[in-house]
Amino acid sequence: MKQRIALLSVVLMAILAWVFLQKGTAGVEPGPAPPGASSADAPAGPPIDLGSVPAAQPRPAPELQRQTDLADAPTAFLVIVDRKSGAPVPGAAVYRRDGGMPINFSDAEGRSGLPLKQPTQLAIVADGYLLRLCPVHPGSTAAEPQRVQLEPDRYSRRCRFRFEGPGGVLVDQVKVRFEPPQSDTSMTPPPAVQQGGSVVLRAWQEHTMLASLPSFTALQVQLGAFNSARVYDLHGEDSVLFLGNGLFQLDAATEGGLVGRAAFQVDGAVGEPLVVRLAEGKEVTGTVLDQATDQPIAEAEIDVRGGDPRGLLARTDAQGRFRIGPFPQSALQLHVRHREHESTTTGSVTPGGAAVTILMQPMVGAALRGRVRARPGLQVLVGATVTATDSSGQPNTTETDANGTFSLHVAGGATVRVLVAAAGYLPYSELLEPKGELLDYDLWPAQTAVRVQQQLTAVLSGLVVDDAGLPVPGMPVRLLPERLQTPPGILGRRVLDGGALALPLTVASGPDGTFQLETMQAGPGKVFPIDGVATADLALPVDVVLGQSRTDLRLVARRPK
Repeated sequence: MKQRIALLSVVLMAILAWVFLQKGTAGVEPGPAPPGASSADAPAGPPIDLGSVPAAQPRPAPELQRQTDLADAPTAFLVIVDRKSGAPVPGAAVYRRDGGMPINFSDAEGRSGLPLKQPTQLAIVADGYLLRLCPVHPGSTAAEPQRVQLEPDRYSRRCRFRFEGPGGVLVDQVKVRFEPPQSDTSMTPPPAVQQGGSVVLRAWQEHTMLASLPSFTALQVQLGAFNSARVYDLHGEDSVLFLGNGLFQLDAATEGGLVGRAAFQVDGAVGEPLVVRLAEGKEVTGTVLDQATDQPIAEAEIDVRGGDPRGLLARTDAQGRFRIGPFPQSALQLHVRHREHESTTTGSVTPGGAAVTILMQPMVGAALRGRVRARPGLQVLVGATVTATDSSGQPNTTETDANGTFSLHVAGGATVRVLVAAAGYLPYSELLEPKGELLDYDLWPAQTAVRVQQQLTAVLSGLVVDDAGLPVPGMPVRLLPERLQTPPGILGRRVLDGGALALPLTVASGPDGTFQLETMQAGPGKVFPIDGVATADLALPVDVVLGQSRTDLRLVARRPK
């Protein structure tokens, strides 16, 4: 009986893996076409002269930013230890929460000196431990460092993979993407975490939050559906941490054109490495035409619906021709966009097959025109992304040119939501009915340090303590300006976000009692803890100067009697 059950289990797993790999391939009857597509969306077209068609290019990956706003010498010190044993953790990397290059590493005694100019949210990364969020305030010393406890990672599964090319040669530098099952529930804490108490649960929540941030892709942590679009740079024989067990599909590709696909069970790849064999892939070629005029569409953008490991993006040439790939010879769908046409998704196409013809509907409507600039100097921003979304949820996206300007066609008379985004700046969004006029979109810098440097804001920071001088966590701290200044809006515009820099007048102290309050309220004011006792009469007087930071504020919180 046991042998029968085991055999049935093996057969079931084989069937599931086969279904996963064959999903959407030419040998399977395709499902219903996506909205805006039809079975005739991608008919076979004439052969294409590939020699004159530009190859698809991967989207550029964001570069790690070096820390440029650090002090000349350490102003804060950490000692990083194992929460279970209390032993020091050497080699732990200390990052800002928003990523970039590591600031420093812990030494053999688990100590790390940090040259911080102001309170900063940090992330602690150490092999074999859950990622840890750590707010740090300058002022600790080498003799009395801030203690950081790391939770040993007894919950993740480390899967090993070996990538082999033709002849079994080990292939280095492979881009890999994992597709979780549709029923994936990986963000649910494992039973062992739930049974570990509040401390372990808190550590697990910080771990999953940090691992999901795009800036920590290099940590190679796979959270299932929560970060299914993540692409990993793996090398020869490498490993990835998985949050839980389950059946995944792996897609791999190299810059040299080798591709591979495999289905695997997480627990089955924990011991011996899963061998992924890569081979030469095939391209999808075709032509994009205007359905109304049958004329070719130049500068249309084509990528794979759902994504691919290299993030390939093709653009049509003057004759509307394109090529994208290489891919494994399994059916896929292409997503096509053009600023003057309705976006569309093709039916299933097979790499290496006949060239396809894709028809696009002209977009009937008004022109959305604008210019994107950076506050406070109002210099134009090149390459900013502008997306207009209509009431049906259909997005239309473009980028600003060398003059910081853009133009999109949208449905005439309809209200659209405009979203403007640029690296290093806060996003801007508004609702409008485009009428062809040139509109300015002025973005605020995203980083507090940059806003202070450009004299847009000031920072008040310090420590909240009780009568005994001990830090008080979670205590609200309020700034009461002598003269409240309301941020100006933009007259005549229905701004949803980003028009004014809305900064709160109240913040809460962190776990170590520190607080940081950024403000645009220049001039005299008072700062006090909202403890039920303190009043404005007993508050600490301050004089806020835009472009300056104060880090010496010490507030005493008293408990009501």
